[in-house]
Amino acid sequence: MRFFTIISLSIGLFFLATSAVVADRTQSVSSKVSSKVDVQKSTNTASAVIQSAPQSAPKTDPKSIVMPVNPKTGASIATGKIVVQFQSEVEMRANRTAGTDLFSAKGNDALPVTALITKYGATIRQAIDQDPRILDKMRSQAQIKTRKPFIDFAGMMYIEGIEPSQLVSAAREFLMLPDVLWVEIEKKIKVAGGDPVKTGYCDACGPP
Repeated sequence: MRFFTIISLSIGLFFLATSAVVADRTQSVSSKVSSKVDVQKSTNTASAVIQSAPQSAPKTDPKSIVMPVNPKTGASIATGKIVVQFQSEVEMRANRTAGTDLFSAKGNDALPVTALITKYGATIRQAIDQDPRILDKMRSQAQIKTRKPFIDFAGMMYIEGIEPSQLVSAAREFLMLPDVLWVEIEKKIKVAGGDPVKTGYCDACGPP
């Protein structure tokens, strides 16, 4: 099941993880969690990611990662960011601001990841702008409510600063790392009646 094929995550992640909606809609692909989510349509599939992401699911073929394009014009709709979700058991941690520091709370070797970051002249940061301790607590609460494993929220990272021509090759290389669960090239989302907006997975998760 291609649970990683999602548009974006933002503030809907927190509502899903902390409310009864999580328990009641564990198989739902579309969530209605808040007015903010209604405004940012890119968050509608948050539940599909955090609820139907089996920790043991096999990775997709790296070659399946392609540049997201407008189906009508063929123009790229990539924001320039790559979203990387690390395996829950390694508990990879990065700063909430862009940098190159990365470590595993479980002692796994982060060098293969940082080597790729250096190779592409990129930076890495935690995608969800919240204290990782809060995210860990929310994950635990969600798992207790649903009795199902959840992805490591703090282990979702943004890789930024990669040349547009290298986005696909970089995303594929990150996916090939053993400590990585899934990778996606983030897409621009066009809200009905408006212009395309660069809605991040969780850029909106911080203070309004």
